[in-house]
Amino acid sequence: MAIPFTSGTPRAVGRDYLVTSAVMLLLAFLLVLLIRWQLAYPETAVPGLAGFFDGNHPWMPGGVLMPRFYNQLAGMHGTIMVFFAIVPLLVGALGNALVPSMIGAQGFALPGMARASWWCFVVGIGLTLYSFFAGDGPASTGWTAYAPLSSVEPAGQTWWLLGIAGVYLSSLLLSINLIATIVQCRRPGMGFMQMPYFVWSQLVTCFLLLLAFPPLAAAAALQLMDRLAGSNFFVPTGLVVDGSVLPGSGGGSALLWQHLFWFLAHPEVYVILLPAIGIVMEIYYVHGKAQPWSYRSMVGATLLLGFLSMLVWAHHMFLTGMGATMNAFFQTTSVIVSLPSIMMGMGLLMTLWNAGRIRYTAAMCYALAFLPMFALGGFTGIPLALAATNVPLHDTNYVVGHFHLIAAPGTLFAIFAALHHWFPKFTGRTLNETLGKLHCAISLVGMTGVFGAMLLQGLAGVNRRLYDGGMTYAHAADVHWLQKAATHSAFLLAAAQLLFLFNLAWTLSRAKNTAANPWDAEGSDWKPEDELLPAPASTTTLPQTGFHTLRLATLLLIAASAMFFGALFSSYVFLREAAAEWPVMTDVVWWPLVSLYLAVIVGLFLFAWWSTRKSAALSSGIIGIVATFAVNLAAPLGIGMIALQLSDIFGRVRSGIPGPEAYHNAYAYDSLMVQLISLHIAIGCAIFWFVRVRGNEAAPKTAQYEVTTVWFAFLFCVLFAHHALTFWVYA
Repeated sequence: MAIPFTSGTPRAVGRDYLVTSAVMLLLAFLLVLLIRWQLAYPETAVPGLAGFFDGNHPWMPGGVLMPRFYNQLAGMHGTIMVFFAIVPLLVGALGNALVPSMIGAQGFALPGMARASWWCFVVGIGLTLYSFFAGDGPASTGWTAYAPLSSVEPAGQTWWLLGIAGVYLSSLLLSINLIATIVQCRRPGMGFMQMPYFVWSQLVTCFLLLLAFPPLAAAAALQLMDRLAGSNFFVPTGLVVDGSVLPGSGGGSALLWQHLFWFLAHPEVYVILLPAIGIVMEIYYVHGKAQPWSYRSMVGATLLLGFLSMLVWAHHMFLTGMGATMNAFFQTTSVIVSLPSIMMGMGLLMTLWNAGRIRYTAAMCYALAFLPMFALGGFTGIPLALAATNVPLHDTNYVVGHFHLIAAPGTLFAIFAALHHWFPKFTGRTLNETLGKLHCAISLVGMTGVFGAMLLQGLAGVNRRLYDGGMTYAHAADVHWLQKAATHSAFLLAAAQLLFLFNLAWTLSRAKNTAANPWDAEGSDWKPEDELLPAPASTTTLPQTGFHTLRLATLLLIAASAMFFGALFSSYVFLREAAAEWPVMTDVVWWPLVSLYLAVIVGLFLFAWWSTRKSAALSSGIIGIVATFAVNLAAPLGIGMIALQLSDIFGRVRSGIPGPEAYHNAYAYDSLMVQLISLHIAIGCAIFWFVRVRGNEAAPKTAQYEVTTVWFAFLFCVLFAHHALTFWVYA
């Protein structure tokens, strides 16, 4: 009997992502119902909950939401929806389950990595939800976790940061595996421009996750140092907390967090949007018998949109005083990024126009409902792209309505369309069409009511994050009826989801009742598994690409790590340029020792790699033995250095870090780099042994030595860059 949750097949991994993220989606929706009740009926007990909470309960005395708990619910709703529900559903569930079969493969290029990504995802969920039971409850800083508030929050914020670390590792492994699968596992004769558009949307999405998420992970590491090690990376000088200046504060920048956060958070919009467009295009193709309009233009627009999405993050920061030049740059890129979006929208419309015969199935109805939500979300974003109109609308409910129109209605309609479309493939059953169409219609009305009301409130100047929905503000009180309209629409939307859950449970309770391909789809995702090709071995060099999978995976990991360390180096420069003083850590003796160790490993493995390429007999020579011995020291060396640094940090925190605030940051940054490089050295050992265990092909040691050499050479470059930056540029 197979051990549960260990299989690395696309069906198993996709199923586990689907169930886990669907549960988180339901939790996030329940939280928002509490929020909406409070906004519509401030300081009124939530119906049915008064009996569960006594009058002294810290969160909901007598069933009434307290202000802090309201903020906590808002932050956790956003965090769960973005990081633990929508993206995992689109990429983790649908991407994992469908991409391999769409390119003609039975499985993943790296099935173990696919399963590990789900486990990291579950760990991230557990750490985040544990914050509900930690001290004063979960973080109350919103899903953006803006500093400096997040640096002085109670323990819930620490668990939030650890949860983000878990979901970062999950997205990293997920992206590497899917990219490697798409590149390496395509059936013979399928070039990149012959892939289904859905696969292209997943490929670009994975690259966005791979390159845009590391800066947020770096920001989380810096904030953890603020919270645990006495640094002030995000804590400015003279910060007042509870009426008095925070002891030891100073030398940091709250804006640094915003730059690092939004570098991910804006591309995250397209991480949500692109897979949804891929789903809708597939539905139009199958249920409308329509070929994708101008396939190459759609692919080009997708690639351009992915690239430009990482150049627009600071339009969320027009109010921070960046200056006219920076404002002009980011509003220009924000307008330009709308062009590929418009092209993709036109592509969807023209695909429908060219449809041979549209079948108005439930899946098609959901896909059609996606279009107005996508268009409305895009049009409402144009005023936010321009500094002149962004300033009065910033931090109002208009922003909330716009973001939700992009991230929620259209995306959820695409997910429901996918469930109806591919449900027969995985279960042998077809969801009830009438119930599906009814659910679609009611959901469309409910979503329009919720987010349309938000847009109108924002245009009236109603700010977001108002505990009482604006009742205490004269300009907001006049339009408070819109809060009630939005809340009633939200409960209508909730009722519609009960209809879907009934449809799902009723269908699953019946015997299998459908053909293997009820839509007469022509894609390889509907072929029986025995007609698909097995994935190639991870250390086998493929003729169509010229390299093996592990080389590609290592290079992708290096790309993500380069973005991670690049964000840390950029943060260092950002803080150093603004600091009045910053002492150089001249007493550090470990840098030359680690540099020498890395240089020795790189040299040994480089020679061993060259030897095995020249003659397999040399692979068992003295160089290979010495190199293997050297890399075996990596794990204990890295873990030992991390333990020593943590012991030193907590010892200094307990005794009080001496000296000015700049010394706090200088010491904390250097200590953080010790831990991170040590961790990556230990990862190098793991890579070596992973290849050794899986390398059962003709020349496994060639791949083993190759990827280990490349990884440790990268770490040597990181170490050199850190040394050059801290000891030469800022000597």
